[in-house]
Amino acid sequence: MALTDQEATRLEKQQRAIAEQRAETAEQQVEIERQQKEKLAAKLRELNIDPDTL
Repeated sequence: MALTDQEATRLEKQQRAIAEQRAETAEQQVEIERQQKEKLAAKLRELNIDPDTL
């Protein structure tokens, strides 16, 4: 069954929205991981351990 132009356009928009949501989620996950890394590094520094030498 072939899609009408209107259906194809709607489907493309939906797929684009899903892709944008996935990209945003990935960016948020990267930020969470960056914050966790910084928190752990700060804790190591409190213990007089240089995280850059590990």
